[in-house]
Amino acid sequence: MKNARRLLSVLTCLTMLVGILPNQVFAQQPRNSVELASVVLPSSTSTPSAPATGAPTVAPTVAPTGAPTATPLPFTSEQIIVTNEFNHTLGTGVSKIRGTVSGAANISVNVVIKVFGTTTNTSVLCNSEGVFAYDIPFTNSGLSVDATFTPTGYQSATKKYFIPADWNGIPTPKPSPSITIEVDLYKVFFYSTKRTTEYSKYLFDNAEKKAFWAIKKNLDSLKTKALSLSREFTIKKDEAIKKKCTLTDSRIKNIKKEYTSLLLSIYGTQKKVDEVIYNDWHISFASYLKLCVDSETINNLKTKSVAKIIKGITDAKAKVYYDKNKKKFDYVKVRHILYRLNDDNGDQYPADKRAEQKSKAAKMLERVKKGENMAYLAKKYSEDYAASLNHGLYKVAYDSPMVTEFKSWALNHKLGESGIVRSIYGFHVMKVEFESKTFAQNKAAVKLVLAGFQYESNIKYLISKAPTLIKNQSELDKITP
Repeated sequence: MKNARRLLSVLTCLTMLVGILPNQVFAQQPRNSVELASVVLPSSTSTPSAPATGAPTVAPTVAPTGAPTATPLPFTSEQIIVTNEFNHTLGTGVSKIRGTVSGAANISVNVVIKVFGTTTNTSVLCNSEGVFAYDIPFTNSGLSVDATFTPTGYQSATKKYFIPADWNGIPTPKPSPSITIEVDLYKVFFYSTKRTTEYSKYLFDNAEKKAFWAIKKNLDSLKTKALSLSREFTIKKDEAIKKKCTLTDSRIKNIKKEYTSLLLSIYGTQKKVDEVIYNDWHISFASYLKLCVDSETINNLKTKSVAKIIKGITDAKAKVYYDKNKKKFDYVKVRHILYRLNDDNGDQYPADKRAEQKSKAAKMLERVKKGENMAYLAKKYSEDYAASLNHGLYKVAYDSPMVTEFKSWALNHKLGESGIVRSIYGFHVMKVEFESKTFAQNKAAVKLVLAGFQYESNIKYLISKAPTLIKNQSELDKITP
């Protein structure tokens, strides 16, 4: 039962990703929303419009007395840019006007704004690079604006622009980007993180666990971690929905059936399954199945995203990465027939028995070199318990967790070569039956790895741009160790 429980924990940690569940706990709001003051467009020629904060200092345009008349330098509307910015929540907006007077520095620019027959006249200064700025706040709609700019010594230029008619100055709330983290999802990460922490701290006694979580710093850290994981995977789930990576009804049905069958095979009855799920995460079995579906949905997002990314990875780029990381990709497949040096209790055989095993290995090597079917020989004669299933065949890579002698022989011999290796387990009659040690053979695997890197990078960027959490502290406090 202990092993079965661990299996369930492992399976769930791997599959508990994101979901939108019935109980909403945490709402999120967007970062860096721009809020503008509610002001109206100037309506009188007697009161000039104030330039926006940060605009050049206002100064009157005064021509020197008796100065000779000079031909004005060219200045056109193409040198003026107007950008309208709206705040739908406040019902306000601003026209940001930016102009550049070529070859000028610190000169005055006369500004004349005409709206609905009303004229406003003022002036601003260019900076040392000939750039000037003038902002017009507004709350009206359907406005046709004529803005004329006359830099000292330059021709006048008029910029005509329009404020859309659907802008009516009335606050029209616009849905803001947000995500919702659900209670049951948070519980899964809360209790899973709790158990992982207890294992890492070697806390097995209930009194020790209680004392550990009674420390505020430890409990706050647990909540923060669970909340962060819940937020991250909720963002992934929402992205999967946005990218149309949701599953078909038949696939969802099959997933629920597969997980139900698995747990019933472990625990026997539905009542026991429900009990285990609730004791581990304080959620219902229905919520557990929903989270399993969410997990598969996110896997579907990754599969489709990676497949799309791979198409953009050139062979040249993949080759560069492969040449620098060959040992991450190269591998061989070897078949072996084992003659053990130890009995089932781990005790070493006596000398005469060890000599007999060595002799058997030598004779078997001769049969292998003569071309007999080694898969058949391994299944029939090998003392490796797995031989009945894999016929002695193993994939060996540089990071494979195998005994040094076995791995070293496999990676340092060529295709078709055979021999005997001695390890702590016994005598291995070995033969290299397949090798993948070139870029051509490993190209698909290399591109898959590079695409995986890009996918994870994209996800991290997505998470970094997501809304900031607004915590519902009262709901958080209800969930305790």
